[in-house]
Amino acid sequence: HLDEGDMDLHHKGRDHMVARMAGAANPHLVSLGDLGANGEAGTSRSFAFSHEYLSSFQAPFDIVTGNHDLEGMKEFETDEANLDAFLEAFGKQAPQFCTEIAHKTLCVGLSTVRFRSARWSSHEVFVDDAQVDWFDAVLQSHPASDGWNVIVFTHAPIMGCGLRALQDVHIRNACAWINHSEEESRGRFIDMCHRHPCVRAWFSGHFHLSQDYKEAITTGGS
Repeated sequence: HLDEGDMDLHHKGRDHMVARMAGAANPHLVSLGDLGANGEAGTSRSFAFSHEYLSSFQAPFDIVTGNHDLEGMKEFETDEANLDAFLEAFGKQAPQFCTEIAHKTLCVGLSTVRFRSARWSSHEVFVDDAQVDWFDAVLQSHPASDGWNVIVFTHAPIMGCGLRALQDVHIRNACAWINHSEEESRGRFIDMCHRHPCVRAWFSGHFHLSQDYKEAITTGGS
């Protein structure tokens, strides 16, 4: 959540990361979404400001949407229009991405595509069937048996991952995991991880819990 009036820590964090990436053979940055703050989330202004900030890392970057990136209700009437503005701002052709950052090493990202049209919580991170099918095809065509490694990025984690969630916020409101309220699709993500050992790591945000606790990192969904 980038706040134009309070960027000191963001700039310090950026400078730390730029220094760490200096001299790296294949520097690459991935944003997990939720770009704006204080009423600017999901707006063209937020997207432009965030693009400028991410570009200042002086490295190629990819990005996925978070739930707040589609809440530009005053500017956009539909989720589709909001998503199109996001994609245009970042020069993307699709909400998902697949980037080979090193030999047989892929960064793959999936985005949420609905906010206004959500049946339950607007803050549920929802990945549509087109992206899920595309993701499954990517994994099938890059098997671990051929030496492929896939690192996945989504705003929210997947059901079954074992990461700590807030009971009274995310779980009660059915927005803790990707496709939380969708019984037919929410289990597909952990199933694909089990079927495709090329998936080496899965990074997410959403919970605002930082990393200083036991279940901030899990292995094999435990």
